[in-house]
Amino acid sequence: MDLGLKGKVALVVAASKGMGKASAMGFAAEGAHVAMCARGEADLKAAADEVRTRTGAHVLAVPADANKLEDIERVVTKTRGEWGSIDVLVANVGGPPPGPFEQMTDEHWTAAFQQVHLSTVRFIRAVLPDMKKKKWGRILAIQSSSVKQPVEGLILSNGIRPGIAGMFKTLANDLAKDGITVNMVLPGRIQTDRFIGH
Repeated sequence: MDLGLKGKVALVVAASKGMGKASAMGFAAEGAHVAMCARGEADLKAAADEVRTRTGAHVLAVPADANKLEDIERVVTKTRGEWGSIDVLVANVGGPPPGPFEQMTDEHWTAAFQQVHLSTVRFIRAVLPDMKKKKWGRILAIQSSSVKQPVEGLILSNGIRPGIAGMFKTLANDLAKDGITVNMVLPGRIQTDRFIGH
């Protein structure tokens, strides 16, 4: 299927495994140039090698922690250095830890907000100028079905992810005039390494 992505530049966050890696593979199979970032350098390199081998795509792997602004800026700068601009952002991060409300401290809430919400804000802010200049862009966030229906035991995720939904609905309206679409993917239980580990 031709989705019109040939030659486009896609930046996929948390791309070393799971849905991030699958997203990178999908974009590469459609002929996009793919920048992949993740914290684990060895896993990221292995994932990027697999994407290259299976698709023949041009892939850039940049080790980065999405919780750190300087890492986000470095990923975006390296991607622009490789291909000039970024057309597609897949904002994907792992979920915050499970547990009941009573066990979650301010530090848990702050870390979860930074991991899930603030990292997404920062990536969008970093790539938006490219998309606005071209009058074309695709912003996607891989979130969770907890946006629609809370999942038992995931108080941090249930409390934070719906805020991203509100932000994305607002951005979709605000950015439509610039040819930029803003959408969320809300997967349920998918047998990834993270899911198996829980």
